[in-house]
Amino acid sequence: MSDSERIALDIHAHLAPVLKDRLDAIASVTWDEAAGALTIDGYTLAAKSVYRPEALVAWMDEQRIERAWISIPPPLIRRAAIAEMRADAERLLGPQFRQIVKLIEEPILQPIYDLESPHMAFGRVAILGDAAFVARPHVAAGVSKAADDAAALVQALEAEPDVPAALKRYEAARLRENTLIIERARHLGAYLQATQTQEERARAGLHSTAGAVIAETAVLDFLRT
Repeated sequence: MSDSERIALDIHAHLAPVLKDRLDAIASVTWDEAAGALTIDGYTLAAKSVYRPEALVAWMDEQRIERAWISIPPPLIRRAAIAEMRADAERLLGPQFRQIVKLIEEPILQPIYDLESPHMAFGRVAILGDAAFVARPHVAAGVSKAADDAAALVQALEAEPDVPAALKRYEAARLRENTLIIERARHLGAYLQATQTQEERARAGLHSTAGAVIAETAVLDFLRT
């Protein structure tokens, strides 16, 4: 793998922070600090890199994987941020949703990203589904676009005996639609972004009203135009 092809792995997403006081309160769960092993119902999980950031970082360096610190493990979310979330829930949400928020003891923060690939075929290799395009959830198209990718790939391979040529045919059939899905999801999600360009602020005004959210979320009619 060349330097330009190195990937970044979110360290936080691959750690299970050990909070001994909490583990001690859970029946059938024990933590062995010396061995770096967690035992749950008699089954021991002894992969030290799962519990120790330094071990995970060392493994990533050995494998030439870039370090990314993107998400936040639940135990490390600032209490002030959690308190603000709960206050906003009381102020903005209906009673049923407010109750759900109250029942969440340890909130999880989930960053939302999108991914857009310029190509889906590389010689005898093809990518499809979320490997090629990851759309924000507003269009609710993840499963359908992956299924359409798979169907198009099968059709291309059946129609063209030469694999590289078949994959180029597959790419030609799916690249534009996937790109449109990503673009639409970005438009719909602009009003939720913490930072916005002037163009994104203009889009936010169009798509953030209650009527627009109800009419446009999880709808793929835009692909017919």
